[in-house]
Amino acid sequence: GINAEYMGRGGGRRGGSRGGRGGSRGRGERGRGYRPRPAPTTENGDGSKSKPTFVKIKDIRPGNRSYDLIVKVTDTNLDSTRTERRGGRQFTLKCSEALVGDETGCIKLSTRFPEKAQGIKDGITVVLLNVKVRRAQENAWIEVDNWGVIKEVDAAKDILPEGAKLDFEINKANDKSKKEAAKPKFVKVESLEPDTKGHNLIVKVESVKIENRVRLDGTSSQSAEAVVGDDTSLIILIARGDQIPALQQGKVVVIYNSRIVMNKETYMRLVVDRWSAIKPIEQVEAKLLPETHITEATELAKKNRSDIEWVKED
Repeated sequence: GINAEYMGRGGGRRGGSRGGRGGSRGRGERGRGYRPRPAPTTENGDGSKSKPTFVKIKDIRPGNRSYDLIVKVTDTNLDSTRTERRGGRQFTLKCSEALVGDETGCIKLSTRFPEKAQGIKDGITVVLLNVKVRRAQENAWIEVDNWGVIKEVDAAKDILPEGAKLDFEINKANDKSKKEAAKPKFVKVESLEPDTKGHNLIVKVESVKIENRVRLDGTSSQSAEAVVGDDTSLIILIARGDQIPALQQGKVVVIYNSRIVMNKETYMRLVVDRWSAIKPIEQVEAKLLPETHITEATELAKKNRSDIEWVKED
């Protein structure tokens, strides 16, 4: 046959082109260790059709895994573009986009196939089959490629799970299109040691003393010395400029990337500089805070880490 003739001539290292010997040994048998890929099927062993396993938006992640979803569509743009980088070069691609979601979250949907884009319209509920989540830099999206399917929910009733909820509203508060901020690691005041840095703390302000200084050129500057602490210990904090307004007596603040400086090489001071930040706890997303933390009602410890006299070892 044609296949046997091709394989006989193509040979390879085992006899290959020597008079048609080698290669497939003159026969068209299947190569060792290989078998034909079975055709995809949606049927179970008993002949019944298998149903997709649907997941919620909150459970999807970028990668090679395919997902099946039931989502509502909004913010449709059939004539959009997106930028991608391949091999060090930047390309602008035409695509159709929409925001899709369920009661657990939302994410951008994108497809480069106009015939698939006809299935997305504002306000409708659709079934997405065999779609993947892609990420580029800080953005993520659902990609409906050549193997992905978009179906209106009315045309997919035969594959919907029993009792599927279809009257949900999109939860835009959990936008999976944006990269989630890493949850900081917080430490207690009691654990602070001399000449260390990178500390994130949640503390309550016990007292604040602000000092105004006039420079030689006539300009002024402000610095604050505050006693802050938690349920383990107190410490003196030094802040300047834009960091000061957040320090209100009795309020709880979140401090990022602070460091310990030794006053007179003996006493610890917690310093918030231009690489640090102080925020009232109300301005920090709850998901970025530990499950339990101090509040305005927390009674602060009496001992003060700044009262400890440290001796520098030679």
